[in-house]
Amino acid sequence: MGIFLPRQLCIIGLLSGLLGFFVSAIPLVKSLEENFGLAFLFKVRGSRVAPDAAVICAIEKKSADFFGLKQQPYKWPRTLHARIINRLTDMGVAAVGLDLFFEETRSAENDRILARAMRESGKVVLLQRLKDLTEFSEVNRNNSGVKLNNIRLEQLISPVSVLQRESYALAPFPLPRLPARLNQAWLFKEGVGDRATLPVVLFAMFMPDLLDRFIDLAGFADPSVFARDGPYSSRSAVSPRLDTILQQVKTIFSVRRDLAAKMKKSLIPGYGRDRPVRMKNVHFTP
Repeated sequence: MGIFLPRQLCIIGLLSGLLGFFVSAIPLVKSLEENFGLAFLFKVRGSRVAPDAAVICAIEKKSADFFGLKQQPYKWPRTLHARIINRLTDMGVAAVGLDLFFEETRSAENDRILARAMRESGKVVLLQRLKDLTEFSEVNRNNSGVKLNNIRLEQLISPVSVLQRESYALAPFPLPRLPARLNQAWLFKEGVGDRATLPVVLFAMFMPDLLDRFIDLAGFADPSVFARDGPYSSRSAVSPRLDTILQQVKTIFSVRRDLAAKMKKSLIPGYGRDRPVRMKNVHFTP
């Protein structure tokens, strides 16, 4: 026994060291996979033509030079944004997202013109800004000094009220600061109450029937979650804003971890054939 014990200890130590190495290397492996593996897959796939269903009106130097404007987009007259909205509305777009934050009024008349264009369109989503409110709280005091603990808080700042009232929805659009290359982004922002981000809101506006059927299926799988006469039903006297609907749906699924499994089960052919009539579809088509 005395001969084999050191060898067994060496093997156990070696395996433990290897396991620790691989566990500690997971962030490195993930970084390598995103920076090299993902780039390689995109290169192998080749370039794709941008879909015709989505159009980006670029805010860049070429646009500023074409209109004879300053390089800072926040200094552009808001009548220009109103013209873009009117043009897009005439073209029959399903949704318009402005990736600009209108934090303060610079011209009341220009704001009224932009608000009128948004009201006539009824399809404009405005950006909300996320403000970092990191605070420090005292944990305990001892001989070595005061130990501080930082608490990270985030606050949503909405655009000026005259524009906020005429928006179809409000949404933040946070992006990771690092790395410089964008590989992922938030769909919902947990730090501000599971708010849906701008791409999610625009997608829901672009395909309202998809979200309509999704909520309908959730109510069919568990009627106690989405009641037939609840706030999501078309029979409700008060219809919530789209951003509120998305936030509440996300919160429900965060709390009810079993709901997704119930929805999958309800998709089985013949399931629930003897169930009561399904709830009415919600309708919030812009």
